[in-house]
Amino acid sequence: HSYETAGQEAHQAETLYFEVNRYHGLVDLSNMMCIVSYINADNEKRIYPIPYYDLITKKDKIIFPWILNYSATKKTGLLKYMITFYHIEKDTNNLMFNLNT
Repeated sequence: HSYETAGQEAHQAETLYFEVNRYHGLVDLSNMMCIVSYINADNEKRIYPIPYYDLITKKDKIIFPWILNYSATKKTGLLKYMITFYHIEKDTNNLMFNLNT
């Protein structure tokens, strides 16, 4: 996926909202961690952890924000990103679930 940035120097310049299906087969994605991995217009790789999920607004959907910070918007150009839902077993640190968009 990609998004065109305008090169804003504000710390939290813009917020993008995403809406995804809550269930992937039998897996409830609301029980998973979610991150946005992105490459900014300077070709710098970064990760943004999703701070919360809205599970109430739409039935069987998850709505979540990506608050674009300075590292994402500091230079005008293409912002490439991928959304990942995952679960790590806390006792073994094994990756138990991984879904990329």
